[in-house]
Amino acid sequence: MKRNWKRLQPTHLRDAFRLCKDHAIEEKRLSVERIADLMGISVDRLYKYLSDASMPANLIPAFEHFCGADYVSRHLAVSAGKLVIDAPIGRSCDATDIHALQEILNGTTGKLIRFYAGKATHQEVMVGTTDAMSKLAWHRQNAANFDAPELDLGGQA
Repeated sequence: MKRNWKRLQPTHLRDAFRLCKDHAIEEKRLSVERIADLMGISVDRLYKYLSDASMPANLIPAFEHFCGADYVSRHLAVSAGKLVIDAPIGRSCDATDIHALQEILNGTTGKLIRFYAGKATHQEVMVGTTDAMSKLAWHRQNAANFDAPELDLGGQA
């Protein structure tokens, strides 16, 4: 079964590094050896960084760029108590977008009910509520940007 990469939230830093690596392998068809080569470091060093979750901060943007995922940056921001959203561009939404939001909110409410009944872990609740808050914040900012959307420089002459 294919993972839904947009809905995944790492629970700890080592998990964030693992998710980035797995995304590179599954979605970009890159090996760990190829990621190390692109970053200009040895494979042994990259494996050490991944196993210890101790990559120097100046290498994280390159690692995430080559992996095509930003789980480490997101985890660092969330663990500092920040809410992270993708920057909306003021696009119009349709019923499918609202339905997806409703599905996330209903799922999160279910996780909260199970948590308070002692049937779910706090990690599940944290992941679900963070995802729901991010999606709501995106729609809030999208509505704020709707009257002044970003320029589409896609090439209409």
